[in-house]
Amino acid sequence: MENVLYTGAGWAELEQALVEEIRKEKACEPLKPVLILVGSRLLARYLERRVYSELAEEGKAINIRLMIFPDLVRELYYSHPLPDFRPQQDYLHQFLIAQEVVKDFKEGYFSGVIETQGFLADILAGWR
Repeated sequence: MENVLYTGAGWAELEQALVEEIRKEKACEPLKPVLILVGSRLLARYLERRVYSELAEEGKAINIRLMIFPDLVRELYYSHPLPDFRPQQDYLHQFLIAQEVVKDFKEGYFSGVIETQGFLADILAGWR
């Protein structure tokens, strides 16, 4: 299904356009799942009833899901595997990286404190 933007003078026109779009999607396969992202739970419940009443007699009111954005995020979160676990860097590795970064600060804003012992320790403390 392609992305489509509908505009209209009122809700009735938009609701009818939604029903027609669902009809087109389910023309060849009435059990095909259709997912519709809406702005609120109240609107989702209203549109479920509206769409069902229009499409029930044709047998195309099955497998239509209206969801709000948090529901979509939850679905995507549980449907895709989590990335591989990567252990945290050890202190020595962080220290070596911080030393390399600090070399670029020799001149400029940090030039007065860069040679102090606490400067690198503060950078490492902020890293954690």
